[in-house]
Amino acid sequence: MVSRPSKRTLGRSMVSLHRFLGAAAKTSADPYEFIDDIYRYAAAKTGSREDAEDIAIEVVHRAPKNLAREELKAYMVGIAKRRIADHYRKIRPDETRLQELQIPAMEEALDVHRTLGNLAENHRECLILKYVAGLSSAEIGDLMELKPEAVDSLLQRARKSFADEWEAMHGDDNGR
Repeated sequence: MVSRPSKRTLGRSMVSLHRFLGAAAKTSADPYEFIDDIYRYAAAKTGSREDAEDIAIEVVHRAPKNLAREELKAYMVGIAKRRIADHYRKIRPDETRLQELQIPAMEEALDVHRTLGNLAENHRECLILKYVAGLSSAEIGDLMELKPEAVDSLLQRARKSFADEWEAMHGDDNGR
């Protein structure tokens, strides 16, 4: 014969379940929280405001609703990376990023975009993930399959490469 739990035991179980579900609800994030970060990342990678908007909206719609906040942003950037790769497979080979650039930007923003374009792919990707998408070293490491310490070293080398490239492009012209 199976014994039935007492009302007191059931009450404690329901309270525990309620706390568990409440904690789960607090840790999961709304994908729309990160739409601006995804948009900035896509805009930096594509150079097109319209393409960045399309990618950001698609990423938000594809993002799972039950991931923890810490995991969701990195997951969404991963989706965006794949959508951007798809975007470049679809465009005509003779088009360049700067020809498509439709972001109303100041001359310095164009120079930053050009400088990033001259960097090695892993340096460019690391800088964009850190400073445009706002990811932590651990999140970047997950996406690039590196340890956080390796990401920090890569960021240091990428910043140096960017500074060297910027200096080569501008020479003594830094006092704008």
